[in-house]
Amino acid sequence: AAHHDRAGATGPAIGWYRRAAEAARLLHADERATRLLDRALELVATLPASKERDRIELAVHTGMVQALVPVSGYASSAMAATLRRATALADGLGLEPPPPLLFGLALEALTRADFPAAVGFGARMLAAGELAGDEVLAVQGHYVLGVSTFWQADLPGARRHFEQAIARYRPADRVAHLTGYGQDPKVVCLGRLALTLWLLGLPEEARPAHAEAMSWSAELGHAFTRAIALTFGAAFAVEQGAHEELRELVEELTLISSATMHDTVTSAFVGYAQVLDGDRDAGIATIEDTLRVVASSPVAPGQHALTARLLLGAHLVAGDHDGARAAADRLLAIAGPARLWHPLARRVRAGRVAAG
Repeated sequence: AAHHDRAGATGPAIGWYRRAAEAARLLHADERATRLLDRALELVATLPASKERDRIELAVHTGMVQALVPVSGYASSAMAATLRRATALADGLGLEPPPPLLFGLALEALTRADFPAAVGFGARMLAAGELAGDEVLAVQGHYVLGVSTFWQADLPGARRHFEQAIARYRPADRVAHLTGYGQDPKVVCLGRLALTLWLLGLPEEARPAHAEAMSWSAELGHAFTRAIALTFGAAFAVEQGAHEELRELVEELTLISSATMHDTVTSAFVGYAQVLDGDRDAGIATIEDTLRVVASSPVAPGQHALTARLLLGAHLVAGDHDGARAAADRLLAIAGPARLWHPLARRVRAGRVAAG
């Protein structure tokens, strides 16, 4: 790419920068990928205006969507600008947005708790996948719809979509999922399915899903996907009261996570672990700090709700009855994704969950 660039061969340089960015993402070098794509966009801007130029720019922006997720999350200003420009290009060309762009739009909408928009994008992905016989796209459509229903606390609906995504996932499509969508949907859906089944009161079905998510993510060796597995694995450990497993998962998460999307909520889990280890004040303060950040600037779906759940759990394990009731009130005051844990919060308020 660099040789073509210096030689003034703009078209080939753009193509090779795109390929280099894709390779960088598979090696977890997401910031490097964004720099490569930024240079490709600079070169695109030198091309004469034409439909073909717009098609090339749309392709570069579509690649940028997935490269930006680990770097800045789903709802950053850079992501918003990329999504707006890519959508405008697709509209100008009279094209349906490419599936990875629909995926990015769906997750950005979910981060803002705009569930109707997210469901609409997921339904378009699933319908397009079914029509074209594209199993990669169909799996991703079920994933988006599963996450959308999960964060709306529609647990039976979430379960159906997660199980469909897992059943239709083919290991041979692993690279297509990682390069097109930035993460492995089987891992994501297994981790969310475990939590879904647990909240449905089905622990014997939940535990194998959790174990498979952890196993498959380790086998993949994809750092961003592994961080997702660890995040939801840690959330599952909190629900179970599996404190030793939680410590192990949080330790690994702090070692491998360099993505903005995971770093924020990781700090809340670190605070929870501090409380488990007897440092109540420092742990609660850490979770409170995280809660203030995600309440105003979430970078991934459900972060505000999950952090509020961790604050409630931390007060419970610390044996702080008054703090737990206050945290339950805060959780009940949060709409949208927090509804997943409203039943727990109501039980705490009613004194039906013991602290300690």
